[in-house]
Amino acid sequence: MVLSNRSKRAWREIDNPYEIHRTIMNAFPEDIPGDERVLFRIEGPVEEGIVILVQSKRCPDWSAMNVGNDFLADWPAIKEFDPKFFPDQHFRFRLLANPTRKVMGKRLGELGEENALDWLERKANAGGFELSQVQVIPKGFVRIKAKERAMSLYSVLFAGSLKVSNTSKFTTTYEVGIGSGKGF
Repeated sequence: MVLSNRSKRAWREIDNPYEIHRTIMNAFPEDIPGDERVLFRIEGPVEEGIVILVQSKRCPDWSAMNVGNDFLADWPAIKEFDPKFFPDQHFRFRLLANPTRKVMGKRLGELGEENALDWLERKANAGGFELSQVQVIPKGFVRIKAKERAMSLYSVLFAGSLKVSNTSKFTTTYEVGIGSGKGF
């Protein structure tokens, strides 16, 4: 989907991952099973506006988003995609994540490039892939308002290449995402 350059609401929501996530989720039924995720990634601006890629198992109903006429630059395109993964396949990836660890029941950000890379290595081991090459780009803190509380998320962009080591685990990782804040 492409958010319009003309929409003030669209630009406000881009600054708050919780709000854009909430708007996208309006296109999906409320009864999505707990093990299913709707993942999205905000791409850089294009001439028409901001591009958002959305990945889901279910087909969205974009008319249910309840946005104004100027929110979208054009009606979102839907493309079916059913990838098959095999051991030793190589892929390039880009992941914006909030690397955290739990300490006494509380989530703390994995600050610094080394800690963020350690976090991604743990996720790779559990997720059925090996990292071949990774660039770690700290993006800093993003403040979001979720419902009635404000949160700060430490954001890191990972870019690189990976190799599939376990197809079953990797398929699950591909479908549900990585980390505790998968929806963002």
